[in-house]
Amino acid sequence: AEDVSTLCPACGFDQGDAPWRDGSPSHEICPSCGLQFGYADIKARGDVENAFYHGWRACWLVHGAGWSSLGIRPPAGWNAREQVEQLLRA
Repeated sequence: AEDVSTLCPACGFDQGDAPWRDGSPSHEICPSCGLQFGYADIKARGDVENAFYHGWRACWLVHGAGWSSLGIRPPAGWNAREQVEQLLRA
């Protein structure tokens, strides 16, 4: 069975729905890191260990790991580094 995690495979933000399900992308944009599922990651497909997600994560962190969305507010107490650490421990 395919993993149907609701976490962004790049930054670990809980999307509330799977970014990828049964090989199909949600086409949503992660409000945390700005990754659009099914566009930028079309060849990576949800695997947190994939080099694409690792690179996206590294770039996002190096540039300050800021909240990406202008229309969605970050959750109270949001911490990008804790979010990534939890993703990598999962």
